[in-house]
Amino acid sequence: WNNQGSTTYNTSQPTAGRRPTYRTNIFNGNPVLRFTSAGATHTSLDFGSMGISGTSDLNFFIVLRPSVANGGAVNDGSGGYILDRTPASASSQPLVGLKLLSTNRIGYQKRTDAGTQLGGVSTTTAFSLTVPQIIDYYRDYGVRYGIYNNGTQEAILAEADGPTTLPN
Repeated sequence: WNNQGSTTYNTSQPTAGRRPTYRTNIFNGNPVLRFTSAGATHTSLDFGSMGISGTSDLNFFIVLRPSVANGGAVNDGSGGYILDRTPASASSQPLVGLKLLSTNRIGYQKRTDAGTQLGGVSTTTAFSLTVPQIIDYYRDYGVRYGIYNNGTQEAILAEADGPTTLPN
């Protein structure tokens, strides 16, 4: 999946059975990728190393429509992940993830390079299973973490935890 922006952060999935499905003319005439999960098998794409240092600011925008409420809590390892580190990563590895929460909210889960400070912020509006939404989550290093839902900032958390390097 080639990035259409000015950077070359393309994604891939070498295992055919784990590739998402490409569908045309789904959202406002545009194509989408459909990700599925069945037990231990789930479809995914690998961003590889994005070259963002542990002390850099970061910002992700994602347009999504979850098809099922499958969640955990912001500070646990359960739930349906939208962005996560590779499955082989140890639970103490850095984490900058986005997941579905059991409260039908979307949570930005983070953990520092030292494997500490698990937690994060979540949306206050329940996600829709029928209408796509835009989620923007960010970190201003040394200042705050935050999350937007459809252009409305819904949560902010002070950030004084230390470096968090994006895992592959």
